[in-house]
Formats: sequence, structure tokens, C-alpha cells
Amino acid sequence: MKTKVNLKVDIKVGIEASLIDSDEYNELANQAKQIKPTGGYGHRLESHFSGTLPTRKIGSGMDYAESRVYQAGDDPRFINWRLTARSKETLVKTFHTESSPTMCLLMDRGATMRFGTRKRLKVTQAARVATLLSLVARQNRLALSGLILEDNSNSNQWFPSSKNDQAFNSLFDVVSGACLPVVSNAVKVANKTTNKPTDQSQNWQLVLRNLSDKNPAGSLIYLVSDFLGLGAKHQSTLEALQAQHHVIAIHIADVAEQSLANNGTLRFKDALSNTLYQVESGSNKQREKFQSRAKNHQQSIKQLFEDRGIPFISVLTTDDNLAPIIPLPLEAL
Repeated sequence: MKTKVNLKVDIKVGIEASLIDSDEYNELANQAKQIKPTGGYGHRLESHFSGTLPTRKIGSGMDYAESRVYQAGDDPRFINWRLTARSKETLVKTFHTESSPTMCLLMDRGATMRFGTRKRLKVTQAARVATLLSLVARQNRLALSGLILEDNSNSNQWFPSSKNDQAFNSLFDVVSGACLPVVSNAVKVANKTTNKPTDQSQNWQLVLRNLSDKNPAGSLIYLVSDFLGLGAKHQSTLEALQAQHHVIAIHIADVAEQSLANNGTLRFKDALSNTLYQVESGSNKQREKFQSRAKNHQQSIKQLFEDRGIPFISVLTTDDNLAPIIPLPLEAL
């Protein structure tokens, strides 16, 4: 039986409708309960938030670590009298400190994400993933931060790490907010139609550095995007991010980006350059060429992350049940 989650949602219709309505939210809340922590979180936790998850740091807590020689300033209450009686030295107990890591969500709402051919747009699927992860953070009592990418780096929104419900709601409002198509004026250039360029470029170097600098070391960072615009020139920045945090890349893709259906003459717009292209999908040669290029492109993105030790997960816009796809590596803190 599905559990209803109380949520006040201002449901709109038309192009200004929210990406996530109340029914979708409740469905994602039920999926969140299915996601259990797994191993693989190897970075040392340095968050300033206290919590109930054991870490490898030594400090005050309930989980006994070891006993060591008494030092000036140690609390006498933690003297290990049994070991001290058998030893020539006074020994005190030490414990693993208990803390709560920060989960950070990067969600891409840029121009290239506002595309979809079946069921939902890529940005809608990204919003579903981000909402699901936010709910998982709440149920595991994790601090939550977020960086929401819009059309360009100047429009991006940062949400500092917090456990506050109001902060969660503010992040959700932006994640699920209406995402309108990018509109620009079209002009004729030779045999193709080109839209006057607008500043839709995302400064990935700046984005990745901000993620590293704004989150406490050892944070769990999810990158939810189609990663168009990310390439070899960002290798060192990705490596630096992974060196400080545990990063997981969630690639959002539409089925039409992987294979071309035989639907006659098709017209596509490059969301980065605003250039319109015409493709004859009835041609077997064109379809094979498209599929080969699409496969090579996705493989290059996957390799970019995996060569840096970053797990890469591909999610299609048609995927409904996200729980089996999304990992939560918190057990091995």
C-alpha cells in the first residue's frame, strides 16, 4: 500500500506546470524507502554536522575504537580500568565519532536538458532523480546542499548544506519548477536556419570548482546532467573534485539520442549553438551513422568519468522506477 506524503503543491497547467506534481512526489517518496545504503564510501568524513552515522574519525561517540595511553586533558571518565589494572600505564578508551555527511545534488536544467521524445523531458527526469535523492537524504538524516544549473553560469543557484525542512522545500521548489523552452529569434543563413546565439554556455570548470569548495570534504556529490559541454579539458578538475569527495555521475538521456527512428524528414535544433539541422531518417546509412556517433559520444562521456574513478550511471527518460538504479554508498564511512 502506497504511503501518502503531505505536500502543498501549486499545480499549474500548460507550459508553466511544475516538473513534479503531488502524485509524482508521493510515488518518489515510496521509491526513496526502497533505497538502502551500500558500501563504497571510502573518503574520510569531515562534515561539521553531528548525526548518528559512525565514521572513521576518532572522537566522542558510542562506538569503541581502541584504548591508548592517558594524556593530559583526557576525560577521567573514559579510563579503561580493566586494561589499566593489567598494564603499567593508565589507558583511556577512544571512540569513533558520530556524524552526518553532506549529500550535494547538482541538477542540470540547461537548454540541452529541455528535450524529450517519449513520456518526459530530460529535465523532468533529472528533477525526478534530484527529488528522489533529496528524499533519501532526509530519511537518512543527511545534510543536503544543491547546485542548480540554468541556461548559463550567471543564472545558477546554490543552496548551502542544511538539514532544515525549509531549506529542503526551497531546493525542491527550484528543482521542480517550470522549465520553459529557450526562445530566441531565428535568422536565415545559407541553406540552414540559425537562431541568434544566446549565452547558453555552462562554465563547467567553475561549476566543478564550486562543488569542491562549497562542500565539506568527504561529501557525497551526485551530478545529474546530460553532460553536453563536458569534455577532456575538464579531466583535471574532475580529478580534483573526486580527490576531495565521493562523486557519482548520473547521465540523463533520451531514447532518440541513442538511435534514429525511420520517421522521414526530421528537424533538430542544437541547443548549444541554436542551429537547426535537417536529417533524412528514412536513409539506412543516415540511421547507422547517427547510431554510431551517438554510441561513441556516450562512451566518451562514460570513459571521462570512469577513468577518474567516478561511477557512471545512465538513466533514460522512459525509466519509471529509479530506486534500483540509484546507489547510496554510505555503509563504509
